[in-house]
Amino acid sequence: VKALLFHAAQTDHAPLVRTICIEELCKLGYHEPAFMTFLAKACDDASTDVKMAAKDAMAKMAPRK
Repeated sequence: VKALLFHAAQTDHAPLVRTICIEELCKLGYHEPAFMTFLAKACDDASTDVKMAAKDAMAKMAPRK
């Protein structure tokens, strides 16, 4: 399921779908390096919602000190 959500987060044309996939992967603790790299790129997405979801996910998934 995580792999399908990650694929949709990267490729779906609808910003709402990408946003929800990012949020759900964050909730599921999907710490795959490819997802973390994707989040960094998604912070510059054309969609404000995708940008906000990516930034929020990165903040929540960052290693705690």
